[in-house]
Amino acid sequence: GLTSYPYRLFAPAIMISIIILSFNLLGDGLRDAFDPKLKN
Repeated sequence: GLTSYPYRLFAPAIMISIIILSFNLLGDGLRDAFDPKLKN
């Protein structure tokens, strides 16, 4: 279980963090591409 192998939690946590970060960057890129009004 997780009590004897706590490091098994690190890989999925890191993968989820990378996926969320990539979605945030993708959303920012799409917003910049489709909303030129927001650029200063």
